[in-house]
Amino acid sequence: MTKHEHTFSLGGQSAWFHEEGFDYGPVHTYDALKVGGPDDLPRKVHVLVPRDYAESRERYPTFYLNDGQTALFPGGTMGKCWSIGQTMSALFAEGKIARSLIVAVHPLVRDREYTHAQGMPGSQFGGLDDYAGYIAGPLKTFIDKNYRTDPSAEKSATVGSSHGGLAAFYTACKYPDRFRRAFALSPSFWVGRGDSMSSSPLVTALRETLIDRTRRPDIWIDWGLIRDGAVRGAREMAALLQSEFKYELGRDLWIHEDREGGHDEESWGRHFGLFSQTLYRP
Repeated sequence: MTKHEHTFSLGGQSAWFHEEGFDYGPVHTYDALKVGGPDDLPRKVHVLVPRDYAESRERYPTFYLNDGQTALFPGGTMGKCWSIGQTMSALFAEGKIARSLIVAVHPLVRDREYTHAQGMPGSQFGGLDDYAGYIAGPLKTFIDKNYRTDPSAEKSATVGSSHGGLAAFYTACKYPDRFRRAFALSPSFWVGRGDSMSSSPLVTALRETLIDRTRRPDIWIDWGLIRDGAVRGAREMAALLQSEFKYELGRDLWIHEDREGGHDEESWGRHFGLFSQTLYRP
């Protein structure tokens, strides 16, 4: 530990932070957060808080991000990053976004936790329902209890890309009383699609929520046009939400097609900046 690192305990959980952090604020890192969930295993979680968090009495909207290993710092198999800390710093300095908390959650076994059906041959799957329950239950409960959040569903959002985008969509639709917004970036809606998106296991499992305009979440779906294998499924889901479930563009559905975007962290980082400005203005 360097002289700039500080340890602390919150809600019985050990954490640490660099006092410098980002211009926006410091990152609280829980290397082994254990609050329940599948198999009650510990997992790594980062929480980005505003610079004036300690002095303010404000309650904040909260983003729950899948693939926390690449959200704030370089990681994953390619060592890439969404650069959310830098994006939040720049946008807040320009007065383009409201203060919020970012909760970046590392997966334990990514394919298994983020999918309900097998994607590629040999890949693990089937843990999505348990994972969604962990995010909506033990994790959100811990964050709301120990951080000054606005715990309402209207101020709580799920975010993810690729398989993580599928998981973000599923989690908000499965638990609309906990999350009222879902941001699915290059989502893997092709996983388990079958003969049609409308009759897919994913849509079938969430249909009751999707038809209920009083409870269902607002949804943002985007994709890139450069080597992004999610395009077809994302477009099909966006069309289905409008045709079958009567979502309306600009009211409860937002679609973004990035002509220069790919299936990569740099693109998803840009999209994060775009939707946070669109839906979380000061």
